[in-house]
Amino acid sequence: MDKFEEKGPALSNPGDSWKIILRANYFRLVPRPEQVWYRYWVDLAPDKTVKRKRRRIFTLLLNHDRFAAERACMATDYGNIIISAKKLVLGDGDRAVVEIVYVDSDQGSPAPNATRYKAKIQMTGDLAVTNLLQYLSSPAPDAFYEGKEEMIQALNIVMARHVNANPDVVPIAGNNFFPLLGGANQHDLRGGLIALRGYYTSVRTSTLRIILNVNVCTAAFLQPGPLLDLLRRYRQQSTPEMPMWAVEGFVKKLRIETNIFSKVSTPACSLQPRLISPTDLDTASNSKTPGRQS
Repeated sequence: MDKFEEKGPALSNPGDSWKIILRANYFRLVPRPEQVWYRYWVDLAPDKTVKRKRRRIFTLLLNHDRFAAERACMATDYGNIIISAKKLVLGDGDRAVVEIVYVDSDQGSPAPNATRYKAKIQMTGDLAVTNLLQYLSSPAPDAFYEGKEEMIQALNIVMARHVNANPDVVPIAGNNFFPLLGGANQHDLRGGLIALRGYYTSVRTSTLRIILNVNVCTAAFLQPGPLLDLLRRYRQQSTPEMPMWAVEGFVKKLRIETNIFSKVSTPACSLQPRLISPTDLDTASNSKTPGRQS
């Protein structure tokens, strides 16, 4: 609830009335009672703990030719769990091993030496929506539903499926989502940082119903654009005589995209990082020669 809105005359005389509008931060979920969700656990070999790459591996897994018929019914938390509205065709014991050739989202095809992962998929159970609904509507004070936590987890994964697949939305730490809309949802913090306004979603149970909570959240991000511009903004906002090791620390482990303007195909090259001096920043900004931008 964020506001009471008054309608009509003030309550100065007996019989006067107010109309109160109640605004809530949730939506009611009405799943089909006959729906059954199938839950699967995925182990990767070799195990990849870097979140960005693990997320990409799960995207490749869901888009694998083996799941072409069920793809539209599948959702994942990009960690270990897959939820499907249809039972997947795996193998004996409802398990299978799927080989994935890693290719990044900005690559046209896998590299010759691309890493190959094996995804071991095992069905861990099914979750019937009717069991949850019967539990929520039970008049018994000691009513218990053993699969409640797993069902809530599955609903959270399903509700986040669409936004997780949207390239214009940045997902952070579970169910926090930040649309890259600009405008009122973005604020310049200066020094190479911007604040984005997003939202947080969470499925919860209430009396006789299931609700989806939606709350506003904010987070700070590095300002997108050329790397040299980012470094310049950071130095200008900070002490003018800032030592360069401090600038290096600001972008350490930062992932950048390189664009090489060339009509001739060249073999892959290794970029060696080096410390950039203030003179380099000024020289690069004034250069008109096409080349690599980060």
